[in-house]
Formats: sequence, C-alpha cells, structure tokens
Amino acid sequence: MTPLLYIVLPCFNNGEIIPFSVKFYKEKLEELSLCGKISGLSKILLIDNGSTDNTWERISEVAKKNPSVKGIRLGKYSGKTNALICGFENAERYADIVVAADCRCRKDINAIDRMINCYEKGSHIVLSAQDKPDARMAFKHSKSHRDFEYLLITKEIVAELSKYKEFEINIKNILLGMNYSCDCVYYKKRNTFAIKEKLSLKRVKEKFFAFFNMCFSPIHLLFAVGVFLTVIFSGLIIFEAVFNIFGKNYEIGKLILPLLASVDIMGAGITGEYLIKIINEIKKHPRYTVVDLTGSDNSSALEIEKAQDIV
Repeated sequence: MTPLLYIVLPCFNNGEIIPFSVKFYKEKLEELSLCGKISGLSKILLIDNGSTDNTWERISEVAKKNPSVKGIRLGKYSGKTNALICGFENAERYADIVVAADCRCRKDINAIDRMINCYEKGSHIVLSAQDKPDARMAFKHSKSHRDFEYLLITKEIVAELSKYKEFEINIKNILLGMNYSCDCVYYKKRNTFAIKEKLSLKRVKEKFFAFFNMCFSPIHLLFAVGVFLTVIFSGLIIFEAVFNIFGKNYEIGKLILPLLASVDIMGAGITGEYLIKIINEIKKHPRYTVVDLTGSDNSSALEIEKAQDIV
C-alpha cells in the first residue's frame, strides 16, 4: 500500500511566494504519485507562523483552488520549530509519512525521492544534507551534522515527538537520539527558481522582533554586547601581541582589564539566557495557538488545541 505523504511548510511573511511554492511542491507530489511512490491523496500543509503580510490570504486562495493544499494559521510567531510541530501533529491523523521542507524552495527537491526510497527500505527517520566533504563522515560517526535541510519522519516518530513537553526543543537532536532506524541522503546544491527577498526597514524590524522576545530583549542585548566586546578586545590583544613579536612596542596590559569586563558582561548574558529558558518552561505556555484553518473541517481545530497543551 502506497504511503500518504504530507509536506509541511512553515511560512513567515512569505505571501508573495506562496503560489510558486505550492506549484513547486505540488508538481513533485504529482510526479511521486504517478510513479506509485505515494498516495494520490497526499497533501501540502502550509503553516502561517504569525505573518503580518498577506501570507494567510494567499494560503486561503491557493487552498480553495487546490484540494491537495491545507493551511493552518497561528495566532502569533511561535518559532519555526513550534510551527513544524503544529504541522506534524495535524498531519499525524492522516499521513503515514511527513516531510518538513523549505517554503522558499532553495534546496534540491529531488532529495525527497531518495528519502522515500530510504523509508521503503525501513527507515523511520530520514534526513538530508548538502553533500560536503565532511557531511558523510559527520553523520556516520557522530550524527551531529547540523546542515540537514529536508526531514522525513513516520507517524510513529511524530507520536514520540509529542511526548517531549519542553517549550523549545531541538527536533533534529531528539530524532538522532532515538533508537529508531535513521538514514541520511545527500545532494549536490542545485538552483531552483530564485525569488529575491525584498529588504526594507519594516522587514528588518519584523525579523528582529521575531528573533528577540520583547520581554527579554535587554538580556539578549547584554549577551550580544558581551560577545561583541570580547571578540573585539581579544582580537586587539592578538594583533598587538603579533606586532610585539616583530619589534613593535605595544602595551597589551591596557587591554586586559577591558577584556575581563567584556567577559563578565558575556557571562551575565549567558546566565540570563539560561534563566529565560527556565522561565519559559515554568510558565507552561502552549507551543502555538491556532486561530484559523482552511476549508470547512473546523472540528480538527479542537484536536489541535488539545495537542498544543503541554501540561
């Protein structure tokens, strides 16, 4: 029996590229379906991760025209990882396998074919990475290579992921730590259609506040300043030490005190970062909040809200 596949695409302010992304992945679904690799009922699941542009409107338009497209709208930006978990938990009820992919289509989509081949051979977890000299060795020995792009997991793995109740989790590290059969496919970097992202003050501001939680921005800033100053003063000390070797007379001692002060600032920032993580875990907030779904199947919203409770 052919497996039913869901491709999960987290979207954040990607309104202008949604039609292209859907067309890109829909063609791959049709190709795999014609080859008998996946079920013809396979779908694309778009997660609007609290976008402030017309992303949700575009998702709704595309979903009305394409039965193979579904959309979920989150109430606020919840981070890429939590958006993926939302997609995984929604797809688990229908799909046999789930693929996390890139909305901007910047990676070789043909890696999905080889990932499905690995699944057919018995792998529950299949990762993909750009083929680099150290990539295969890193996965073979330590399995700590970070450059994984696509990610395929079975519904059993999704159920296991749901047991992890931390507010912020590293999905790939957790998957690599499971005792399920795991494999990795590699691909050469290829050019897909290129859509340039417009850089504006508003977009920079949105990305900044998406990365830095406003409540904890002073701590993030303290950590960033500490790292910056430490790097600067360390570089100056090394620079002056090298010139002293060649006969120049620089007084390195004047920089020792500023360096120690910057290390103290960085240390305070690191402590603050750990406190933020502890506070987030203690609060027991849900990972995400669903505010809208495409289509008329609103009954699934109740199931999603149950899944997002991490108490």
